[in-house]
Amino acid sequence: MKRILLPFVLVLLPFCLGAQFLSVDFQSDREAKAVGVYLDGQLFTRLIYPDSLTKYVLYPLYTASGVEVTRGYPIAPREGEQTDHPHQVGLWFTFGDVDGVDFWNNSSARKPEERHKYGSIRVSEPPTTNVSQSSLTVRADWVNAHEEILLKEETTFHFDGSADCRTLRRQTTLTASEKAVDLTGNKEGLIGLRVDRQFESSATGIYQNANGDRGDAVWGKRAPWVSLTGKKEEREIKITLYDVPGNPHYPAWAHARGYGLFALNNLGGHEFNPADEKIRIHLEKGESISFSHILTISESGLP
Repeated sequence: MKRILLPFVLVLLPFCLGAQFLSVDFQSDREAKAVGVYLDGQLFTRLIYPDSLTKYVLYPLYTASGVEVTRGYPIAPREGEQTDHPHQVGLWFTFGDVDGVDFWNNSSARKPEERHKYGSIRVSEPPTTNVSQSSLTVRADWVNAHEEILLKEETTFHFDGSADCRTLRRQTTLTASEKAVDLTGNKEGLIGLRVDRQFESSATGIYQNANGDRGDAVWGKRAPWVSLTGKKEEREIKITLYDVPGNPHYPAWAHARGYGLFALNNLGGHEFNPADEKIRIHLEKGESISFSHILTISESGLP
């Protein structure tokens, strides 16, 4: 198998200041199609891949003290939260144009006559865990409406943290499976998180990127990292997404909206800014492309 891009950079230093490399444990439930991730015995997140979803996700996500930062809808709706964009669940990795197929916007809300436009990401075998490496590996198929596998995915998550911070590192490799495919520039991508209502701009949420842009000005800008700060349950919480040097089209464009969408997209390009390049990545059968991203969630008590 020929790989045309292998951008993964091994990050040796912890992104949580003072990280203690907490013990990590996993609890797998194949019947429920879920794997719980625990740091020092406390739930950080779950990998879930039920048949009711069109992709696997990490949901919910918690701070070190147990404050949930993800929106509940559509899995566990909470009173007062928004019920838009049902495809935005937990933390996910998808893209809006793989050979013209949209893997980003698909959900059970799509009408039957529309579903030929959308693809699904299906876990192809039970996820595997490695306690000594604090890692969880997922293999999945990106399938179109005709049941053709456009991409084979292999993703490994690494988890660590400290008393007031949680970190996950995600490395994803996509391989053209049954034929050549094109990934064409699209704003709907790539790694995304839908946050709790307290982190929306209408509540306490404030976006900021590495270049100093804030609020709505962050959207569509390229930067090595973007953070979202907000307040919930008497905690000041900061969520940061990092693009890793060596990724295709580093640094990524921010697909970050005040209503609660927080995403980085390495394949946006011209779709975000007409002055930026038009992106088209062609993968011959058997060729691969890789992406690495880091998410941190830190918190502190309010005065």
